[in-house]
Amino acid sequence: MRVAAVATGKASSGSPDYSTEVGGC
Repeated sequence: MRVAAVATGKASSGSPDYSTEVGGC
């Protein structure tokens, strides 16, 4: 899901998942 979020660009949108992306990676 983390990878998918980046691919979809949700991370760029500033979604709560963004924090997970940074923390995960």
